[in-house]
Amino acid sequence: MNGGETESVPISVFVGLAAIVGSAVNQPFRTDDGSMGYASQALYFAWKCSVAAAFALVLYLVFMGGIISGGLFPEFPNRTEGYNGIRCFVLNVNPGTNADFAKLLAWSFVAGFSEKFVPNLIAKLEGQSRAYAKDNPSAEE
Repeated sequence: MNGGETESVPISVFVGLAAIVGSAVNQPFRTDDGSMGYASQALYFAWKCSVAAAFALVLYLVFMGGIISGGLFPEFPNRTEGYNGIRCFVLNVNPGTNADFAKLLAWSFVAGFSEKFVPNLIAKLEGQSRAYAKDNPSAEE
């Protein structure tokens, strides 16, 4: 972006769309015994896409918060700036480079493709949090 330009579409929209594509690509690999009617299949597909988008948005927040980081994950260099409201947060906390944006979209696709990826990540983070709290009792205060 140049100067004071802002994105006309929030990054979170692209995150959700990448997850939906991941879920849609994985759909043919899911087994279906043919017992569901068309309406049931459509409702199931819509539900799976909604869950995929929600999981990708959670993963986006995990990256934005720096909860997990490293070379495989996107960096958000302006994530440590002071909080100035949800609008500024959504519009101003962006991936640092084009490569970081590509990583964000790739991980969003994975979140949609692999139904258990984000729930497993959350469980792992929860376990690490409990272990940290146990080892550092003063951190709970």
